[in-house]
Amino acid sequence: MSKHKKHSEHKENVKEAKEKKKEEKHEVKNNKVIKHNQEEHHRERTIKNFKPSNTDTTWKVVSLLLALALLISIPTQGFRVWNLGVHNHSSSGSSGLISASGQPTMYLVENSKCSYCNNEDFNKGVKQFFGDFKVVVVPYDSALGKKILSQVKGIKALPAVLVLQSQMNSSAEWNKVRKDIFNPYKQYYYISGETLSRTPYYLDAAKRAKIEAQYSEEAKLKSQFENETAGKPRIDFFVMAYCPFGNQAEEAIAPVYYEALKNNAIFVPHYIIYSNYAGGSPAYCMANGTLCSMHGIQEVHEDEREMCVYKLYGIKSWFDFALAMNNESNPSNSDAKWKAVAQSLGLDVNKIENCVEKNGTKYLEEAKELAEAVGASGSPTVFVGGNLYNGARTPKGYLDAICAEYSGAKPAGCSVTNFSEAPTTPQNAHCG
Repeated sequence: MSKHKKHSEHKENVKEAKEKKKEEKHEVKNNKVIKHNQEEHHRERTIKNFKPSNTDTTWKVVSLLLALALLISIPTQGFRVWNLGVHNHSSSGSSGLISASGQPTMYLVENSKCSYCNNEDFNKGVKQFFGDFKVVVVPYDSALGKKILSQVKGIKALPAVLVLQSQMNSSAEWNKVRKDIFNPYKQYYYISGETLSRTPYYLDAAKRAKIEAQYSEEAKLKSQFENETAGKPRIDFFVMAYCPFGNQAEEAIAPVYYEALKNNAIFVPHYIIYSNYAGGSPAYCMANGTLCSMHGIQEVHEDEREMCVYKLYGIKSWFDFALAMNNESNPSNSDAKWKAVAQSLGLDVNKIENCVEKNGTKYLEEAKELAEAVGASGSPTVFVGGNLYNGARTPKGYLDAICAEYSGAKPAGCSVTNFSEAPTTPQNAHCG
């Protein structure tokens, strides 16, 4: 074999070896790709098949609480935040705001330093109703709190709630709660604080300052109201001029004044005034719908007149006038009847009219603010010594409550047992 031919065969063998090696490397690479794709497919199936556990049982509790809490929001001063222990949740998983794994969870964003938010009432309710459900309290200035508030722009006030839609929707109680309070955001529902609480902490500084000024004024009024009870025992009664239950309370308190205590105690009438009642209708309201009463516009006028009689002539003339108007008039004719009643009692009609013109609106506004500050929303609401009175609505009941306030010797009037006949108002009956 020639030297040239041997050289050619050697080159051919080397070329075949390289080709074979290249094919082996390609086969290894293909096997890796196939294996990788199999692993990815397995992961995808695992994710698709994943379902959180314990959903139905837990969210029955959540939905029941929401329904019950909404029903009791007025007497408890609204839907309060609870404090079940703050968890340090600085992160919420690799994706999203909250994790879908594990026990269904409600995230509560709150400002625990808010001085007027009154969380304690609702704390008790949550501990009673939430059972096994996991509640995570998130400080609004924590990392997670800031993340939630920066992303969920619809949250305007605290306390705020964030839950997964999948967990809420799968609850057996979902159809029993008010869906309109749940706002969607991506895969979540949220509820903003102005829906949950009557004393929310607004995130907007200007709005928060306005609300805080209002709370401060109410606290001042309430403090003055309570401090004014010092000295002689005092009874404050909040009524509407033509509420039948308020009228009955007036007629039960009057004998305590006339026949027992007179100037040995302080008797102060107040009025329940609403804002935007019946949509601010002029049939019920004055001052552009801001000063209203539930029995019509003539009741608003009578409230003004009775307040002026009290300011001008004192409590005896007030009782005389108010009780006479109870008997001689009603909410459809008091504007026509009051002058004759006032004149029969020796009251100056012109003085009363001038007082109403000059100060009537101011007195109504002050009455509305005080009633709101002390939580008087129905007629009658009675306070003795600054404390809410829940005893019998009878002359004897009111007398005993007032006389219990004396720190020393009691006046002879506290021994009165036989009062003139007065109606007994059903214990819980009220207007408003």
